Amino acid sequence: YVFEAFPANNNHSSTKKKKYALKRINCSDQELLQSCRHEAGIHRSLPSNHPNLLELLGLKFEQDFTSASSASSSSLPEEYNVCYMLFPYLRNSLRGEITLRNILLNQDDHRQKQQHDYNNNSLQRTTTTRQPFATVEVIHLFRGILDALLAMHNANISHRDVKLENVLLSLSTYGDHHHYNTARSAARSKYTPILIDYGSAGPLTTPPLTTRHSILNLMEVASTHTTFSYRPPELSDVGNLRASSSCIVDYGKVDVWSLGCVLFGLLHGVSPFEMEFVKDNNNDDGYGYDGKRRSGGREKQQQQQEEDSTNKAATLPPTNTWSKLSPKQKSTLLTPLSNANTRIFHNFIHLTKRLSLLTTRERLRLLDYIVERVYLLVCIPETSRIARNIVMSQGRKGMDNEAVDDFKGLVCFRYTLDEDDMYQTFDQWDELAAEPTISISSSSSITNDSSSSPPSLSSSKPIAVGRDIITSACLLRASAALRTKIRSRGGDEVYEWERWLRQELWLQNQLLAKKQQQQDNNSKSTTDPLQPWQGKDFFANKIQPASIVLHKFRTRQWDEFTFLSKDVNKKMTKMERSAVIARFDFLRDVIMGVTSAKEAEIVVLDILLRAEEEAMSNGGGSGLDRYLEKFLPLVESWTLWMALTRPSPMQRHARVFSLLDAMDDVDSVGAGIFADDDEMENVKAAMDEYEFGASAGGKRLAAAILKRMSTHLMLEEKKGIPDGGDVSVDFILPSKFAKGSEWEKQWPEEEERVEWMNRIGNLALVSSRPRSRTAKKKGADSSWEQKCVNFKKEPWLLTRQLIELDGWDAAAVQDQQKDILSLTDLVWSFGTKE
Repeated sequence: YVFEAFPANNNHSSTKKKKYALKRINCSDQELLQSCRHEAGIHRSLPSNHPNLLELLGLKFEQDFTSASSASSSSLPEEYNVCYMLFPYLRNSLRGEITLRNILLNQDDHRQKQQHDYNNNSLQRTTTTRQPFATVEVIHLFRGILDALLAMHNANISHRDVKLENVLLSLSTYGDHHHYNTARSAARSKYTPILIDYGSAGPLTTPPLTTRHSILNLMEVASTHTTFSYRPPELSDVGNLRASSSCIVDYGKVDVWSLGCVLFGLLHGVSPFEMEFVKDNNNDDGYGYDGKRRSGGREKQQQQQEEDSTNKAATLPPTNTWSKLSPKQKSTLLTPLSNANTRIFHNFIHLTKRLSLLTTRERLRLLDYIVERVYLLVCIPETSRIARNIVMSQGRKGMDNEAVDDFKGLVCFRYTLDEDDMYQTFDQWDELAAEPTISISSSSSITNDSSSSPPSLSSSKPIAVGRDIITSACLLRASAALRTKIRSRGGDEVYEWERWLRQELWLQNQLLAKKQQQQDNNSKSTTDPLQPWQGKDFFANKIQPASIVLHKFRTRQWDEFTFLSKDVNKKMTKMERSAVIARFDFLRDVIMGVTSAKEAEIVVLDILLRAEEEAMSNGGGSGLDRYLEKFLPLVESWTLWMALTRPSPMQRHARVFSLLDAMDDVDSVGAGIFADDDEMENVKAAMDEYEFGASAGGKRLAAAILKRMSTHLMLEEKKGIPDGGDVSVDFILPSKFAKGSEWEKQWPEEEERVEWMNRIGNLALVSSRPRSRTAKKKGADSSWEQKCVNFKKEPWLLTRQLIELDGWDAAAVQDQQKDILSLTDLVWSFGTKE
């Protein structure tokens, strides 16, 4: 608010008394209060009594009791919420003077046209040489603005928003507006330009833009504190800047660019970049960007169109050109465009047609409104299909905003307090969501302590696991924390994720409150209060570690786990380490290959995080042994139960949550996690009857089972295990063979062949090697002798044992089936009830 203020001892009726401008600012929040202090500090840093700088005569902060409700909601620590600034009273601005002179010039031109019969050419020469100020006036005014900026730059301050509107004219030595034609030369020394509005001012030099946060901050500063038509190129296209130590914005040059626009405005009445938007050669009222009547108007334009037919399309607005095309021509033009671009083109034609109906002044008003008041311009299509097409045209997956993006916004912005922490967490999330290009170093520190730093690499390269891994990690960890089933459909999972976030924040802040209380009781001296748990801590200690561990698990990076490191867990022998890796490898193959076992990944990820925490905090010990020796075998057995018996999702989640509850119970292994005799028999029966070879999922499950059995036997014999990798199964009895072959002689009954064809006893574990079509076709119908030659090359013990058989008939398959079932009790143990 700006008021006219008089000294207390002045007689208000006297017109000779001096007036003042009182600026009243309601500080509804901390940001506005800081802005007022910043502006006042700029005034104090500038030289006093400078003829071209606005002087701050008084400053006061106080409490306005009439707006107590707003003050209470602002949560300001100070006792005041209103700022008063007292300035000299300056009534006229440079922009207002230019507008007034343009109006008078137009009126003068109109009178000359009525009194004299000028032709179009002579009138054009007369009006185009007229300008708001004479050259001597322009020099004097521009020199005053230069002196003001020079004083600011000498104080190491840049204005950053120099424009015609921010220059006032001192009325103490200012002449009458209506007599400027006769006294222009004599009055040039009476004009005193005053540069105002220091709210956007700042230091001349700023640190380099080395982070994305600094670039985003610059983008916000440019849009908030600078005017579009006076903004230099380096601030107009901030989004394309690349963060580096050499990316520096020189705000002194920013002021110089704005000065050039002001000089152009002194000569022509408008900024050069405002002119680009205002020019309209097809305007109905015939006025130009400076409000003056163009000679000839529409008549001259029509004459030019008749003289030069080749430029006809260029002189017409786009809507007219489009409207004059035939339907066939329109169809030819739109054929190369995609559906999304076609929709965008039609929207452009519609908006251009609407804009063509506006006059120049109406377009100016619309442009000023958009530049000054519109923060974000959103196109809302008429149907959802258009919106989806626009998203598809942006190079993404053709999907709407995913739930993980909404959750990212909650964690980084809504539940993080400090703005710098917001953007830092945002950048860390983006680094984590990038496509993984490097393996994760085993030196990554993963812990749930709020004071710990997020996992990091020994190298300078960022950790990247991918967007899908983060989504899966959030689903798994939220399900484990809330003990509930979360569906990843329709984006509703973000509500469950937020509930998980709020629960973790509440629990951690409760712990911090107790720790703070103990610290206050034990410490006699005053200590800094502990910072509350926020979204940034939740990301660093929950989302990021879970995502990294899940990425290691799914990509078989066993050497990257801390609890498997020889340097950290020195008690673990080489054979014990191989046994643990074999169990996790089996879990990984089953979970990623069989749909009915995917819920097991909830408890597997929980075990991995607990094991990493134990290894980092205690270097192993009883806690780690408890997870790896007691719970890991149980999780492995129940995962096999899920894959073979295919229980309902409710039963699978109930079993997983029972395992999680048991792990939380430190004193005992827990109840409800052991299988009874019937359940163990059900697993064997399901394995015996399961037709593994009939489906791709069944083959993957058979490969995981046979691989796990082979590694178990090899570990018992203290043999080395082959490096982890993808494996597959091969039919010993081929699914198809030629008539009259040895297979037909050994398997004459078709029913018997069908019965045993897809059983696990007829499947041999083989390493996945790329083979040509000819080799695949030949292998499908190869003889028993040829298969034995191939099996002998395999590293897996169960496969190599097949070569000891003389042939492969029904009896051999049945014996192999029994041997595999008998190994089930040795490899997987459901434990015994305590």
